Amino acid sequence: MAPEDPEPSVRTRTVPALWWACAAYTWARLLLAVSSPARTFADSASFDWSGWGSTVRPLLPSMLFDALGPPAAIVLVNALVAGGTWSWLLVELWRTTRPVSRSLSVSTVAVLAIGSLSAPVVVWDRMVLSESLAYSMVAAIVAALLRFLRTGRRPVAGAWVLALCFVSGAGS
Repeated sequence: MAPEDPEPSVRTRTVPALWWACAAYTWARLLLAVSSPARTFADSASFDWSGWGSTVRPLLPSMLFDALGPPAAIVLVNALVAGGTWSWLLVELWRTTRPVSRSLSVSTVAVLAIGSLSAPVVVWDRMVLSESLAYSMVAAIVAALLRFLRTGRRPVAGAWVLALCFVSGAGS
């Protein structure tokens, strides 16, 4: 059974603040990602997509990287996707833990937000590789699972995220 939502006045005050926090988080993720140049590696060129079956790399990143072109554009998209998916995860964590304890909710979200803005995590946004997208898809899967467990509805969101992960080859 899904926990009861608080009265509407509390919900209307919390949601705008939560979305502003997510916007600030995504902005911080963007600033950290573009603060140093994009890194390419010897195998970054293997993401070249010239048709179906032409790449040994995951399909979605190959098509995306080919469409975006320069490494700076790839870094920007990596950071935007990461900011969006990690923000979704932070929102779902907030909504899931809030009925248990407000202090638990705040501390859980703060620890994850600060941890996901740390150098070992953000460094992947600057690389022309599929790892940043893979980590973002994992965050999206966890967010979709939390949403499903909290509400008992919208399993379609989780199915779409899983489908995207398989198409993108996340984790391969």
